[in-house]
Amino acid sequence: MPQLFGRLGRSAGIGIPFFRAVTSRRFSARSALRVAALCAAGLLVAGLLAQTTVFQRIDAMLMDAQHRNLARPLDLNGVVIVDIDEESQRRLTSRLGPWPYDYDAFALATQFLATRGARAVAFDVLFSDDRLGTAAMRSALAPNVVLGAVGVPVTLPQAASYPAQLERLALTRQPVEDGPESARTLRREAPLPHQPWMSFKLPVDALTPVPGPRIGIVNLQPDDDGILRRLALFHSSQGFLFPSFALAAQFAADPTVGEMRLDGRRLSLRKLSLPLTREGDVLLRFPTGLDELRSIPFHELFHAAEGIAPTADAVARQIAGKTVFIGSSTGMGGETVFTPAGRMTALQFAAFSHAAIGNGFVMTPALPWLDGLLVVFAMLVPLWMSLHGSERTARQFLAAFAALAIALGVAGTGLGAAGIESHALFAFIAGTATLVMVFSSWIFGLSDERRRLRYETMAARETTRLKGEFLNHLAHELRTPLT
Repeated sequence: MPQLFGRLGRSAGIGIPFFRAVTSRRFSARSALRVAALCAAGLLVAGLLAQTTVFQRIDAMLMDAQHRNLARPLDLNGVVIVDIDEESQRRLTSRLGPWPYDYDAFALATQFLATRGARAVAFDVLFSDDRLGTAAMRSALAPNVVLGAVGVPVTLPQAASYPAQLERLALTRQPVEDGPESARTLRREAPLPHQPWMSFKLPVDALTPVPGPRIGIVNLQPDDDGILRRLALFHSSQGFLFPSFALAAQFAADPTVGEMRLDGRRLSLRKLSLPLTREGDVLLRFPTGLDELRSIPFHELFHAAEGIAPTADAVARQIAGKTVFIGSSTGMGGETVFTPAGRMTALQFAAFSHAAIGNGFVMTPALPWLDGLLVVFAMLVPLWMSLHGSERTARQFLAAFAALAIALGVAGTGLGAAGIESHALFAFIAGTATLVMVFSSWIFGLSDERRRLRYETMAARETTRLKGEFLNHLAHELRTPLT
């Protein structure tokens, strides 16, 4: 085997010391076993630390820093926000009363948006009660309108029509094989990873005729540290699957994306291919310029719909060909989320995530083979330092620590810039832990070597002393006359 490695190294023209070390007699089976034990111990330490909250927080912080420092622009021209903000509520109090409004106000706004060329309309408003204007709102609804629904973790008392409504509005239910096992066509029935809920708070049954509006689940699930980094594309209750609010807006804006394919962990929508996590989420990339997201106060839209606003044409130009998200950013109707890009309202996040999905602006989840390569690379540094370890110096170990940190930092940053999630921190901890063990072994070996040299020096001095005494005694005997 050593001769084989030597021939391979010479035939490849590799004259590096690594092959000399591997083919050396000093790289014995005992040395190989020692190196393997050190690598296994380093991986064990990294695996144990990876289960701690501190590791997960640091890993998330590093990913957030990458999002901020490597952010790229995203085309947000296809979305518009209509915000029922405090100013709109104040101005419309005399006309519509206090918030929440009756449905005829939204019916008028929907009709105006339809006549002025809005591509789709998504209401981040829960129409769960039968209020004044329900009939007008029903007549204004169309397949390019999305109504929000909420998933709840408890069983709610529901109307008698709820089971039929749930089945009628659901996107999928049972899996059906269509082609290879790894590629299933998403029709009325298909398996999809999803976020389960005990029940849904759906719009009132009168607002969900068939054909009619689409339903999107507005729930957002932040990570354990409260930061929202991912979006569940599908939600389920009682076996019925519904799309998320942002994905439902994609269906409303472009009905041709209804045919989807699930290939492993990739969801293909027409020309888009969205990589999914094991839980079925998409990891969002957070761009620059989110503050440039176009927003229109609701009172301007409402007055334009009534025909009394002098800026009606300007409002119409802003919403023509756009997907319009309508909701409230106030405390009574809005929600605030925290993202790696900063604080956002739920309405802003819905518009941004819709644009991100439509443009494929998402992260690829960590690839096991790529993370494995990072770990192998991290282990090469302590492996190299362990060869001829007694000949190393403290400066070389310090340089090895720095090289490991820099190399893995550059690798993780490069993967983040390419839109690929990585576990470079795990590889760094595994490599560092192994290198610390190699360094400790070197320290102990150095101490043993110094102790051996001290004992040898003491033995040499004693030998020299005894030799001197013997010579002195011999010289004395030679000088003394024989009697």
